[in-house]
Amino acid sequence: MTDWNYKTYTSTRLVSDGTRAHSTLLNKVTTLLNNARENHPAVLTGNILEQATKTIIYIHGLRAQDFLSFKKDAFKAAWGDDMTFVEKTVSLDEELISYQDIDWDATAEGNMEGTKFTKQDILDGYSDFAKNMRWNDKVEESTRTHLGILQSVGTQYNSLRSGANCVPIG
Repeated sequence: MTDWNYKTYTSTRLVSDGTRAHSTLLNKVTTLLNNARENHPAVLTGNILEQATKTIIYIHGLRAQDFLSFKKDAFKAAWGDDMTFVEKTVSLDEELISYQDIDWDATAEGNMEGTKFTKQDILDGYSDFAKNMRWNDKVEESTRTHLGILQSVGTQYNSLRSGANCVPIG
């Protein structure tokens, strides 16, 4: 699509399920590419698979950056409005894309002052909350939706990279 100068797309036009259109579209494209790789490798001439994988990495970085504010809001709702965050830069695929994310070690250290908890206690609490955030009814639905899309992007990337050189993201 990029070769045809498509800069944007309306995902609800491309897939009938408008509720999870981004994930559905990404899943369909990945399924097509994996099918071609397994059954018709000649179709994937040049570096089509590599370009698709790099595109998904790029999408992951953009989605992760976009998700940062949702993530902060969810954690503040669970841990209190006075929670502070320390950010770090995360780079993917040899600097193809970089985005800001939470430095959990530094954040835990910064938020343990005035509590009886150790840094590890706080990190464990953050980790438990993060693992269950997608299914936690106390987390805003829009946050859970964005998290689902971000996780779907990671799943599709891992699917395309399956094989001897698989390196998971997310």
